[in-house]
Amino acid sequence: MKKDIRNINQMQVQFNGIINSYFNSNKIPMNSIIKKVNSYLFFRVDYLKSDYQGNSVELLKTIKEPAFKNLYRESCLNRKTEQLPMLIAILYKDLSAFIENISLKKESSEIKINCSFDYSMLKNLSRKYSIINLIKKRLNQLDKFIYSSFVHGSFATKDFIENWSDLDIMLVLNSNAFKDGKSIYRIRKALYKLSPLFYEIDPLAHHYFQIITSLDLNYYPESLLPLSAFEKGLKLIGKGKLRVKSRKDHYKVTNTLLKFDSHFKERTKVLPSNVFHLKEDLSYLFLLPSLLLQNRGIYLYKKDSFERAREEFPMLDFNIIDKAAKLRKDWHTLNIIQYYPNLFWRFLPNIINRLIIYLYVFCVKKCPIKKLNTKEVKNLIREINLLFKDSLEKVLKKDEIKVQGINFL
Repeated sequence: MKKDIRNINQMQVQFNGIINSYFNSNKIPMNSIIKKVNSYLFFRVDYLKSDYQGNSVELLKTIKEPAFKNLYRESCLNRKTEQLPMLIAILYKDLSAFIENISLKKESSEIKINCSFDYSMLKNLSRKYSIINLIKKRLNQLDKFIYSSFVHGSFATKDFIENWSDLDIMLVLNSNAFKDGKSIYRIRKALYKLSPLFYEIDPLAHHYFQIITSLDLNYYPESLLPLSAFEKGLKLIGKGKLRVKSRKDHYKVTNTLLKFDSHFKERTKVLPSNVFHLKEDLSYLFLLPSLLLQNRGIYLYKKDSFERAREEFPMLDFNIIDKAAKLRKDWHTLNIIQYYPNLFWRFLPNIINRLIIYLYVFCVKKCPIKKLNTKEVKNLIREINLLFKDSLEKVLKKDEIKVQGINFL
């Protein structure tokens, strides 16, 4: 039974990976999407206990939608991106049947996003709230596809660090979004135009929208975002009260820890060469307390996880996080594009706006690390690597690492 549930969980993970790759990318990453589609089908077949022997064509027999075979061939074998929206629509319909069946007996709880985004109350805190306000206005054009959307993280709680914090927006799409390929393509086209705005807030941003579906709320893994972060969020458009049925996601949490541990092992061999990579490494480090707590079934808002982790794991030395926090506090990124006039987005062609912003971002990402010399960077990465190594050895069980060591993320 555990394996069956794990397969459905992985189907959900792979589908979410597919839609985030499709909606959030500037150039559609076909290799990544094809890999995720095949993984989705693999776990589906495994759940149905098929005689799958490794031939992906055999997987086509598992979905009875008449158009699926041709769509799979055109998208995943012939690599035609124009067929992806309809393929995604069919996968959504397929996943719905599995999740609706498995979530029937689960009890739901009501989660309330306690505050709405009110630009008039926020505009004096930072000009960056005007950028969020512009995103909100543009999202209104997609309101029939959006179940809920909200800002979370430091811009929601107003304790952002001016030169460090990036923008976190959760976008929950409803079933209308996956009704057909045209709807899916329309959403991608709209989000594609909004993605540069994330760089106006932070030129070193590592992500755009975090996208899930209303289907996920019926089978919600809190590793996506703890429900406490929903409550601290600022609603943009859509519902402010959500019915959520949570599920355990211990397997994904463990694999994320293993993935980060592997990342820092490699980092000790190839040090971060610019500010973009260094910030990425520090961001991974700041996630560690949350992940360790989630491994024990404790889901907290990230800011609240640091002290709690010290209490729960006295055997670990978290001093490197304190050092990294000082780096974060003193971080400086030259961000001229935060002053990019919002009127330009209204009157200039999108391609011109994108070109200006992406040229600037390209230059900023390549900036060398000035605050630390090579020896200091090496010591920093070494200490981070040791903390992840100790975390796996002292917190995760050896048999747990052995069983879950295959990375399906």
